[in-house]
Amino acid sequence: MKHYITNRKRGESPLFCPSRSTSPDIEAIKRQMEKRNFSPSMIVATAKRCIWGFPQVIICRPVFRLKPFPTTFWLTCPWLVKKCGEWESRGGVKSLELFMLQRQETWSEYNMYLRTLRLSLLSRGERKFLRIYKRSKWESLHRTIIGGIRENTTPTMKCLHLQVGAWLALGFHPGGKWLEEHFPFINCDSSSDFPCGSCGKHRRGK
Repeated sequence: MKHYITNRKRGESPLFCPSRSTSPDIEAIKRQMEKRNFSPSMIVATAKRCIWGFPQVIICRPVFRLKPFPTTFWLTCPWLVKKCGEWESRGGVKSLELFMLQRQETWSEYNMYLRTLRLSLLSRGERKFLRIYKRSKWESLHRTIIGGIRENTTPTMKCLHLQVGAWLALGFHPGGKWLEEHFPFINCDSSSDFPCGSCGKHRRGK
């Protein structure tokens, strides 16, 4: 599965190439998501791993239990989830929205790409079923953007977890400069102790 998006500002086309989620990945994700409303059957693949080899971001099915699932990229890393919460408590969502006001065209293009990618994850059978029997759900998949938000002229971030998850999975985000500044480190260090076991002393094979 390979998808490309053009970073017009840098003139680059980062490669998005997720990997299959193995049985150990699934177990790690279950630990990471222990206190959240989550089912392993949502997982399509692992989009991004940390330096310790554990999943950081997963790709979720666009339709789950016959309903559109709003999150294509789900940030699972407990350490990053905590960091996102810290920045949100300091007004990070509003700050990123203000940053994106000067990049509305790029934001619109980005969401168009994400919407196309999300639709590409549907099987032929799912597409047919939705078009015939769940037309409103089918139309909802075309109308909404990241996090199930209805697209409008004013950039709406909803939460940092969604934006960081998409940024890490794709290797690109129109608010990349802001994200790089606020999240200069995307991996926990050896002093960390989180449910996925992603600290140095719990690395796989150690």
